[in-house]
Amino acid sequence: MTWQDKYKLAKAYYEHYGNLELPQNYKTFNGYEKDENGLNLGLWIVHQRQTYKGNSTYKISEERIKLLEEIKMIWNVYDTNWNEMYKLAKAYYEHYGNLEIPQNYKTFNGYEEDKEGFNLGCWINAQRNAFKGIGTSKITKKQIKQLDEIKMVWNVYDTNWNEMYKLAKIYYEHYGNLEISFDYKTINGYERDKEGFNLGCWIHTQRQAFKGTGTSKITKKQIKQLDEIKMVWNVYDTNWNEMYKLAKAYYKYYGNLEIPFDYKTINGYESDKEGFNLGYWINTQRRTYKGDSTRKIAEEQIRLLDEIGMIWYFRDEKLQKEIITSSNLKKKNIEILNRTRTLLNQFASDTLPTKEELNESFIKKLELK
Repeated sequence: MTWQDKYKLAKAYYEHYGNLELPQNYKTFNGYEKDENGLNLGLWIVHQRQTYKGNSTYKISEERIKLLEEIKMIWNVYDTNWNEMYKLAKAYYEHYGNLEIPQNYKTFNGYEEDKEGFNLGCWINAQRNAFKGIGTSKITKKQIKQLDEIKMVWNVYDTNWNEMYKLAKIYYEHYGNLEISFDYKTINGYERDKEGFNLGCWIHTQRQAFKGTGTSKITKKQIKQLDEIKMVWNVYDTNWNEMYKLAKAYYKYYGNLEIPFDYKTINGYESDKEGFNLGYWINTQRRTYKGDSTRKIAEEQIRLLDEIGMIWYFRDEKLQKEIITSSNLKKKNIEILNRTRTLLNQFASDTLPTKEELNESFIKKLELK
């Protein structure tokens, strides 16, 4: 079958349907009726487009280009599809006032969801990727302008950040802090709602971004905004001070820090199953002091715990009960240093011998032997 014969079929299709929007697997004998045994007219149309763009070993003459354009041949299907999808996006915007479209949202008219329709949500996401230079799709300045006219949000993260910040600010204005539990969800910021936005998780993510951990980023402007509502970037330090107050209250009441591992409390001296796990916290301080933890304990924190009778090593513990090997050498050195420091802290500074006096005394003992 010659090119002219295939063109006649394409012309028959156009005269019948008013376009050349053929499926790629469309086969026919007469052009306007589908027949599985006929010529693959859909594939032929695709080949004409490829030849026109130079993506083929064949050439297409000016005469043939003119003939195809007479029956409204669309050389760039992407542009046509873009315009059709834009119409749906515009319809969605005019109906809902935004383009906050779920990625799996499909529709035929733009404002009503239909599982059999066009995937408008995926298309919107593809435009954002094209705008950022991600993926294979391209977007023109004209297309960007068209989407801007219907309030396209190019960076969803920034928009989401601002919305979440509003909730955080409301929480702060209501409670005076941002001490939000990780699983705290809300709709209005100050009332917990299981169906709401996970504000607690968002706050945690901001701290990770500030420390350079995690995948999220945070700008200087965003840091400043969170500082304005008293964001605590290092929760461990803040929590430490709060837990220390409870430990101090326990010590004042009982005269010691012999706290059961599962002891929970609200005020420090009364057990409360809904309270803070003070026993676990005390145990963590001991482990940290011995170097047996990923956390660090500051000199000032050690001093504060020493003031309320903290016992770092129990009497039945033996420092050298483990063989010192390369794997635990660092841990043992930390234990030795901290044990020595604890001992020295029990003496007044004016009663301690100097380094020279210690060395001189040690040499005399060796001479006596």
